[in-house]
Amino acid sequence: MADEALLDNLSAVLQNDIASFAMSANTAGASRALRRLNAVACYFPPFLALLVEPWQERTDPEFATTLLHCARVHLYARVLDDALDENLPIDRQHLLRMQPLFWRTVFALGACYPALQEPCAALIAETVQAVAQDDRQARPKDWGAKNHHLLLAPLLLSGNNDAFRAAQPGLSGLIAVAQACEEREQGELARRHMPGAVLACLPGWLDAQAVASLARHGWQSAARRLLRDGRGLLDSLEYQYTGSV
Repeated sequence: MADEALLDNLSAVLQNDIASFAMSANTAGASRALRRLNAVACYFPPFLALLVEPWQERTDPEFATTLLHCARVHLYARVLDDALDENLPIDRQHLLRMQPLFWRTVFALGACYPALQEPCAALIAETVQAVAQDDRQARPKDWGAKNHHLLLAPLLLSGNNDAFRAAQPGLSGLIAVAQACEEREQGELARRHMPGAVLACLPGWLDAQAVASLARHGWQSAARRLLRDGRGLLDSLEYQYTGSV
């Protein structure tokens, strides 16, 4: 895993970012919005560390800055997601008020990695397309692609090399399974069509070649997390279908 001090600092900076644009939590909707944003600051840095596992020994400023920029992109994605899903005034205000930080982040990434703008833009296009589809109809098979902005960090750090491209299906599966676990915690897998849809996706998310490629190219902890979370999902589905594990 990446240096703990680096991750702690990343979390603290994200908390400060949120404080710079978030509105006062004086309603139930505002309190929920703030909790969701603070959850990004608390829980996303360790997951980001999994995605950049092959570079876990790096502590140089360029590495730390890249992680921060990519974490801010994810924070923006959460703000945008809330504005689309909840459509509350507080969420729209957060989307508006975060624009300066978001644009500074995008310009900084473009300046640091000018040669990688096209593959980065392709990742964002995949994300937008999947989010649009999910907005029309929630489908577990879109859960990896709708979060492909999370792959910016390993793409940039790898230079979009062969190892990253080989690991990308496994990383997408890791992200999809993590999303499924989050949906389970929120009770979404109790919806009538969801257990079958998730069960149908699991073989693709846990594809043996994709998991092996993760481990072979330096994402051993990510491979373990993918398999562990996959087992947890299977246990949950077994209970839903049979009443026992």
